[in-house]
Amino acid sequence: MDNFILCVRDEIYSVLNSLDENYRGIIKDFYAPLGKGTRARFVYYLTGVFNLKKKISLDIATVSELIHLASLLHDDCIDGANYRRNFPTLNSRYGPGLAILSGDFIITAAFRKANSISLDVAISLVDCVSAMVKGAIIEESVKYKIIDLKKYTEIAHLKTSELFKWIIFNCGYLSGYNDFERLKKIAYNFGLSFQIVDDIIDIEFESKNVGKDVFKDLVEGKITYPVIIAMEDDLIRKKVNDFLNNKNDLGIVYEIRNEILNKSYTKKARDYAIKLVEEIKEDVFQLGDYKKTSEFYGFIYSTVLRNS
Repeated sequence: MDNFILCVRDEIYSVLNSLDENYRGIIKDFYAPLGKGTRARFVYYLTGVFNLKKKISLDIATVSELIHLASLLHDDCIDGANYRRNFPTLNSRYGPGLAILSGDFIITAAFRKANSISLDVAISLVDCVSAMVKGAIIEESVKYKIIDLKKYTEIAHLKTSELFKWIIFNCGYLSGYNDFERLKKIAYNFGLSFQIVDDIIDIEFESKNVGKDVFKDLVEGKITYPVIIAMEDDLIRKKVNDFLNNKNDLGIVYEIRNEILNKSYTKKARDYAIKLVEEIKEDVFQLGDYKKTSEFYGFIYSTVLRNS
């Protein structure tokens, strides 16, 4: 797998290096462009499950990581984030304009590579990116507002699960597998669990441990899964409402964080993320060879146990 991930990284660097030499350093050096490579690893295990050719799986992995990278650039601009992957964000160094345009450039490269696989793959990527943008728009529209689990899930599926769905649909499609309802269930449960764990990490861990600004979600008006379930507690609900009505009082935010941690709501959130993954165990094993599907499920399960 390490060789596969290195190949994806090299493909991403190739895209970044395709800029004019006067500008490529700006976009290449802002932070490690592959990060944990979760989407590339997702493809790697599906390659074995569906017996895909390495060139096709490498291209799918690269496209997915490019789209994810572009979405992070745009998210960092929207959120005013200063750090990502232990590096200053591009927007903090050069301003949001250059960061947004860099994200746009990366997206065009992703579409070009998707089209090199097939026109169908490229067209499906249009739908995927459209869904991701829709999710971001909805998220922006409900900032500093209380949302319920249904709305949270909708946003998470659009912003996170849809890219995993694009990956697994195309891996299945290109191998002749056609039970797309099963593939969607796997992608949606995995994507939602992945986002919930990201929410947990934002609350539980210090920035030096995760390489980015942390505990920013609530400060930025985003109501995440641990906060939603914690609001069953009247005191926490009152504090959340107090903050939303007085956004400059960051002291309340840290009171909320302490209450959530002390009352084990992040643990409850992780338990739900684990449950989501356990619900798709049999679906994963139904995809094909037991050894390959076991490895794939092992990867999926490991992601809900991560701490960074």
